[in-house]
Amino acid sequence: MICARECVYQTNCLSFNFGPESGQCDLTRAVAGPSLPLVSKTGYLYASKSDWVTAIAENCKHVNCAPNHICVPSKTGNMCVLNDCGIPPVIDFGSSSEYRGTVIGYTATYNCSGIGVKAEVAPLTCLDTGAWEGRHCRRVSSCEDVQDCDSSYVDGEYWIYPNAFGNDERVKVYCHRLTSDSPMDYITLPNMNRLLWPPQKCPILTVTW
Repeated sequence: MICARECVYQTNCLSFNFGPESGQCDLTRAVAGPSLPLVSKTGYLYASKSDWVTAIAENCKHVNCAPNHICVPSKTGNMCVLNDCGIPPVIDFGSSSEYRGTVIGYTATYNCSGIGVKAEVAPLTCLDTGAWEGRHCRRVSSCEDVQDCDSSYVDGEYWIYPNAFGNDERVKVYCHRLTSDSPMDYITLPNMNRLLWPPQKCPILTVTW
């Protein structure tokens, strides 16, 4: 049984679910027990890794690979190959991740929320380096983002986190034309500033803001 063999070979697998009709194989990191009751699902078979170790004839059943690796049998010997990224990490402003698996190629998604954070989905993908990589939750970085947060917002001052500052430092800006298709950002200055134009001894235009 391929699903059972995959579970036996992988260090992170403790049990598996197999759908005979669909051929779907879900490897899990837990075993059913008093502290972790599992609910049966119609059309799926559940088994723990220990039930199949002795039934798998290949040499890999006795190979102990490092975490996140899988045993690959070959004619010249068994190899441990990186195959898993482990449990997806906790990211700033991201709710609990949703994922179907943790092996290379799988994706975990997070719902981003919080004060000053863009309401979006942030995906991380398990790469062949064994690391989860992708876009993390982002803070509001422009007046367009402010507009996306709530279409009822009106012109006024807002705190944003410009990408020019690494999306980490906040700056107060005045958002103009928020109800239009092209809102504009203006920096809020703490003191009065004066512009003389053109730069000469006798200015033609004086602008104060």
